[in-house]
Amino acid sequence: MEVGMKFWVIFWLKSATKDRNQLRNLSVKLADYTRNSKWIQENCDGEVITLVPGDMLILPPGIVHAVYAPVPSFTTGGHFYHYSCMHLTELSRFIDAEAATTSTNQGMEHVLETLRRMVIAIPYLSPRIALYERPLLSLCMMATKGLDYRANDSRARSAADSETADPTRDIADIVYQYLGVSKRKRTGDVLYHGDQFVPGRQIDRVALLTLFKEHLQL
Repeated sequence: MEVGMKFWVIFWLKSATKDRNQLRNLSVKLADYTRNSKWIQENCDGEVITLVPGDMLILPPGIVHAVYAPVPSFTTGGHFYHYSCMHLTELSRFIDAEAATTSTNQGMEHVLETLRRMVIAIPYLSPRIALYERPLLSLCMMATKGLDYRANDSRARSAADSETADPTRDIADIVYQYLGVSKRKRTGDVLYHGDQFVPGRQIDRVALLTLFKEHLQL
């Protein structure tokens, strides 16, 4: 926060439900407060975070929020991706693709290329970086299934293949193999059930790297 003041309001369900469909419904309802005000008041809790000059706020992906500046204000902001919370990014992009008219800031043209490069970097990551099952699987899904996560207001080229597409698929296939993904155990069996905020078990980096070395020329 540079100048002025901003109120950030974050919302969550009173039921504390973290089911995928309920979280999607929450995003859709909150996007039209006037029409859904009664439902929101009955089913949601909210909290106001006040930002003044010098403050910095980091929101994880998928946190539904609203912003109001009571006085003329100036704020700098941005976004970034991290291996530890890609399951939350996946959930946010799923909602963008499924209900694109209800959210904002979803038309980012270079997301897919960034995600592909994150996948390509996996075999070379520092062992100090912990990887977890659901975020890792989410990253690989988004990077290899660009069309499934393309927001309606984005251009077709945002989901087009590039020179990074093939190496991304090669690495993602090894990750799927490590995680036991197959026709009997689909990616959705891991991602779409249970608490969407839980990252799952920690990945054995040594075992995964061994698998990479068996199938790739690193």
